[in-house]
Amino acid sequence: MEKTICVKKLFTNGLTENNGLILRNKIEEYLNKNDDIEKIIIDFDEITLFATPFFNASIGYFVIKLGPEKFNKKIKLINKTKLCDETYKHSYENAVEKYEKGIDLDKVGEITKKNIENS
Repeated sequence: MEKTICVKKLFTNGLTENNGLILRNKIEEYLNKNDDIEKIIIDFDEITLFATPFFNASIGYFVIKLGPEKFNKKIKLINKTKLCDETYKHSYENAVEKYEKGIDLDKVGEITKKNIENS
C-alpha cells in the first residue's frame, strides 16, 4: 500500500527547517503507524520555493536514519520543480555522506532542538 503526503496541505513553501520538521513528523507518523505502507509518496504540487535546511530537517534525516537504499525503496518525491530537485539532490548527497560516516542522529536531533528553542 502507498500513502501520499500532499505538502501543500501542510505549508506553502519548503524554505524553513521548521517546515522540514513538520514534514518529518508526518513521514515518521506513517513509518511508525502501519507496516502495510510499502511506500510513502511526498507530493510537492504547487510548492515552488525551497532551501537546503528544509530538506536537511525532513528528507536528509530519513536518508541517515534508514540508509539510502531503504530510503529510496520507502520514500518517493513527486511533482518536483527544478529548484526542488536541485535543492533536494544537494541535501540528499550530504545525508548519504553523513550516513556513510556513521553520524549520530541523536546529536542531529539535539542540535535541531536547540535551534528551535533559540529561535
